[in-house]
Amino acid sequence: MMISRHWKKRFQTLEKRNAGFPMIGNVIAAVLLAGSLAAVAQDAAPVAVEKTPAEKLIEQARAEQTAGTPKQAIQTVARVLILEQVEKETLAQCELLMAELYLEQGMTNAASVTAGQIQVLHEGSEVAKKADALKLKIDELKKAEELK
Repeated sequence: MMISRHWKKRFQTLEKRNAGFPMIGNVIAAVLLAGSLAAVAQDAAPVAVEKTPAEKLIEQARAEQTAGTPKQAIQTVARVLILEQVEKETLAQCELLMAELYLEQGMTNAASVTAGQIQVLHEGSEVAKKADALKLKIDELKKAEELK
């Protein structure tokens, strides 16, 4: 941080007046700087990150899923997929949510295919790991159905 000429002169004057304490100007500068930084930090309001329309719709779909209305949640996720400029990570989250919703509706084949697509298209991502777990769950459900 650069100190203005005005303050630099004042600190030099303080040092001359207080010859026994040559660093007094630097100490005062440090105190002033610390006070200024504290004031700035105190005045700074936390910045709220605005959610994208897609993120808002995903939250809405998850709320609908939790409320026990998976058909409505599927329609909401479909609205996300229609939006332009959906980021790859957001798209992957939508696909995973869609697979979960298919499974809740008893559509195990659709859930399995969707989870498989996620595994291939988003390989190595966190969403792909969740899709792996979902795929295992689906396979277990299919085996249990076959045993009946």
